[in-house]
Amino acid sequence: AGLQVDRAVTLLARAVKADPSLVPAHAALGRALLQAGDAAAAVPHLEKALPTDGDGSLHYQLAQALQRTG
Repeated sequence: AGLQVDRAVTLLARAVKADPSLVPAHAALGRALLQAGDAAAAVPHLEKALPTDGDGSLHYQLAQALQRTG
């Protein structure tokens, strides 16, 4: 599973670099970074995607990331 997460992070990072307005890609990248253990890197992507959080899951994941980073 780790290799798949790393690959997802690489592809999603490339996508948001190419088009920073891709809010769903920011959400997915934030989730993937959090899953990969890089909470600090996940925070800005999760924050950017918050306006699209219809079910509260992004807010929850952002809270987890912030807690892990202190």
